Amino acid sequence: MAHIHPGHPERLLPYSQQSQEVRTLNRLQSGLPDSIAVYHSVHHGRMEGSRQRFGEIDFVLVNQAGDVLLIEQKNGSLTETAERLKKDYGQKTKDVVSQVLTGRTAVMQQLTDVFNGTPPVDVKTLLYCPDHRIDSPGSSGLEPAQIVDATIAPHLERWILDHLREGNPTRGDIARQVRDWASRILRLEPDLGAAIDLHEDTYQRQAGGLMELVDGLDMHPWRLRIQAAAGAGKSLAATHLFEKARKEGRRPLMLCFNSVLGAALQHALGEHRDVGTFHQWCRRMLELAGGTFDVEAARTDPHYWTRLSTEVGLFEPPEPRYDTFIIDEAQDFDAEWWQILRVFEATDAPIRILCLEDGQQNIYGRSGPDIEHCVHYRSNAVYRTPQRIARFIDRLLKPNLDWRSPFDGFDPEVFAWRTLEEQLDLIEARIDALCARGFASNQILLLSMRGREHACFRDLDAIGPQRLRKFTGEFSDDGTPQFTQGDVSAETLWRFKGNQAPAVIVTDFELDDPKDPHGQRLSYCALTRATVACELLAGK
Repeated sequence: MAHIHPGHPERLLPYSQQSQEVRTLNRLQSGLPDSIAVYHSVHHGRMEGSRQRFGEIDFVLVNQAGDVLLIEQKNGSLTETAERLKKDYGQKTKDVVSQVLTGRTAVMQQLTDVFNGTPPVDVKTLLYCPDHRIDSPGSSGLEPAQIVDATIAPHLERWILDHLREGNPTRGDIARQVRDWASRILRLEPDLGAAIDLHEDTYQRQAGGLMELVDGLDMHPWRLRIQAAAGAGKSLAATHLFEKARKEGRRPLMLCFNSVLGAALQHALGEHRDVGTFHQWCRRMLELAGGTFDVEAARTDPHYWTRLSTEVGLFEPPEPRYDTFIIDEAQDFDAEWWQILRVFEATDAPIRILCLEDGQQNIYGRSGPDIEHCVHYRSNAVYRTPQRIARFIDRLLKPNLDWRSPFDGFDPEVFAWRTLEEQLDLIEARIDALCARGFASNQILLLSMRGREHACFRDLDAIGPQRLRKFTGEFSDDGTPQFTQGDVSAETLWRFKGNQAPAVIVTDFELDDPKDPHGQRLSYCALTRATVACELLAGK
């Protein structure tokens, strides 16, 4: 029986119960001899010019001579072209062969450092695609002998023993160096490059269910309301439907409430005109109608936006009107806003409506749009939050969610403060600690549980040596929020809802009554922003 490192991944449960990679790991453990060590989910890094690139190799096998076999597993169907083999992840397509070769290059670089020269071991690669038959192995960019496809997948273990073999035990010193290298990599905390790439690939693969749901529904009228948890893939489904509508020649409009999410959606779609916040859209409608947007009133008059949206609802709509409405984070939407949008419905095409929301994130107390004749879909699955943060949320809030991320993440830590000065000292210390763990400054978010005018970092341009990237309160001509120059982002929960960051330091945290529903919703929103690490600075 092969030795598994870093131990069998029970940490992946409950998602691992359906994971094909874990089933492969079980096969390798039971089907290979104890002379072979199996390392799974190995992070690698390599220099490309002045930048460092990161990735992951599914399995690294080392025999007793130190020879290495790198296995890249690709589940599901692949796309074969004359030049390459591709894997479609919904929002992203990857060159499979390039990924295999990149992993080998990175390993060769690292082993060269280990041995201070060309490593005295063989490093082989294997593309394992158990669900796909390669029709033209030679055209994929890999030798046929480097591929185990669906036709020979049942004989994976025999293929490995034929190509890697058990190795000469007299080369034990060399094998020990190679295994020490593999173990050191497994002990490294994933830094942002690896964490983001791995998270995005896995997140899109897992959360693609909502996209499939949107694609597969055939109903009249087409009106769908999705109630799903933070990190379930709601925004992925929203952007997918928008792109699909455009390809079909439809006229979609996608809106949300907060400006940070609006900017993220605009960036993802490369679209500003019909994507963004409801208030940005109102401004565009005003200017299309020949009106003038009052920048000063928008900043100082608390009733300006209400008056503007009411005025927009009285406009004669331009042509063509919208035939697809997509509302992301709809629990933040005001019911009256939806009535204004209805004025702009197309009259020459059937209307499609997609409304995505999470009642546990309703921190404004709004009722959301009142849309008749909707099909409702509910899901408790969460794919973004890593397991250790998920367990912390369960203990603190008991939200009754199905946490499905296969990533461990870091254990959340809680630090107490009594005064503003103590909290600022803690922030500086925690930023330093996260940087020491491998995070870069621009991978860290300070997230205040208070509004912008009362956040602990309100009057600061920097904390220690780290300059802060903060919202200035100003917007560009096209409505894009403006930020100060800095690396560490500083945001409020109210503005950052619907977004995510690898390392989150939650500041101004005060959960006086753990049973208070509003406080629970705020805490849930804050803790589910982190994809790798989360720390809480709690006032006493």
